[in-house]
Amino acid sequence: MIRSKPEIRLDALSDERYFSMDLRELSAIMEELGIKNRKWMNRNLGKTVTWVLVDKEGEIIEESERPIVPSYTGIKERATREKRQIYMFIRSSQQYRDTTYFLSTEYVDSVAMSLDRDSDDFFGYLSPVEGISTINAQSGLVGKLREGYALGKLSRKKPLLEPGNYESGGYNQGATVADIDNALNSEHNQVVHIASQNVHLVHARGSKTGNEGFGSVATLRLERLHRFDNPILDIFDTYRFYSDRSSGSGFNLKPNLVLFGLRKDFDPGLEHEFSLERYRTF
Repeated sequence: MIRSKPEIRLDALSDERYFSMDLRELSAIMEELGIKNRKWMNRNLGKTVTWVLVDKEGEIIEESERPIVPSYTGIKERATREKRQIYMFIRSSQQYRDTTYFLSTEYVDSVAMSLDRDSDDFFGYLSPVEGISTINAQSGLVGKLREGYALGKLSRKKPLLEPGNYESGGYNQGATVADIDNALNSEHNQVVHIASQNVHLVHARGSKTGNEGFGSVATLRLERLHRFDNPILDIFDTYRFYSDRSSGSGFNLKPNLVLFGLRKDFDPGLEHEFSLERYRTF
């Protein structure tokens, strides 16, 4: 049933801007508006409603209890067809889209099926020539990818809060690393750890790398190649290099790597809101 909700906090765009806007930017605006209207949704929608569509006047067009949300492409197409602005609010973007996934663009269609998302919801990461796509989705969907893909969990090691003061928290140097627990095409249960630091240089300083507590038997440690000055691209590059037997360093690794990490740390749309200098890699 369509109901009017004048208390919705909606600073609608002009029609000209709405219909000419890049889909990535429009989706970001929708998610931001969903966060602003979280209290309204909790007060006025049924507890089982997961998403709602509203027009620029704040009138509800549609609401649903389905956990699978529409694609932003579909919403934009509907808005164009009906000649009116349509915005989607998700009850909890943290609950439903709290994780950022990265994958080779060639696997977008198959991963989209596993995540119950539209292929058009995936965005190219940086330049299309890199061949990497990304999407924000539920953390609980990782399990759906476990059987068919090598899954690398991303984490960021923060640098020392006070350089030279080893009691100030964090690590000696910042790093973005990946732990891939099902990368090997074999019965071995080794974790493939793509590290940022060169273990020999770390030992020469009298220190230990962050992963050395894992144990050498349980962990295959690969040093990250630093060729793109971007941790995500570097990790994919490193994984491909060590998968390639012709390189002379090949391991029996699955080819279809998917990286995932907390959205608050790895969402490309959120990263520029923070000071990237804190996470400079080496």
